[in-house]
Amino acid sequence: MSTQWEDLDSQYSGVLGHIDKADQKADQNKYKFLTPSLNAAKNSWKTLKTDVVTLQEGIKIAEKKEQDFLKQLRPANVFYFYKKIHNAYTFEIKTGTNAPNASYKVMNLTKNTVHNMWSGGANTNMWADWLSFNPNDEFAVVAVVDGKEYVVYKDKVQNIMN
Repeated sequence: MSTQWEDLDSQYSGVLGHIDKADQKADQNKYKFLTPSLNAAKNSWKTLKTDVVTLQEGIKIAEKKEQDFLKQLRPANVFYFYKKIHNAYTFEIKTGTNAPNASYKVMNLTKNTVHNMWSGGANTNMWADWLSFNPNDEFAVVAVVDGKEYVVYKDKVQNIMN
């Protein structure tokens, strides 16, 4: 978006320059009646620039809030381990100290399977049992809040083995 804004800002400066030149010519001859319209155009362009800057600031604030929210949803700990009583593997997470209430699920991205866990807030352990073992499988943890899904963690089994 910043590149688009720089392009627009460059065009904005060019338009204002053209309006100023036209305004100077209008003062010198019979086109003085154009002066109010040129001033209105100049003011419109200035208002547009102010609005875009305000919008950009709002977007930055919203992006920061979303980043902070994702950090809160991200698990504090992630484990993938063999559970002898099941003779299978378990994927376990523990939410952080500031985690909001959310429903969690773990997805095996390699095999395209979903294992729902449950809802919890701060410092909650959740797990999915009966998983197969392949060190190259890639898993993602998805948090669901108010019907919106957020991928908060992604890694391969070989990197998270405990």
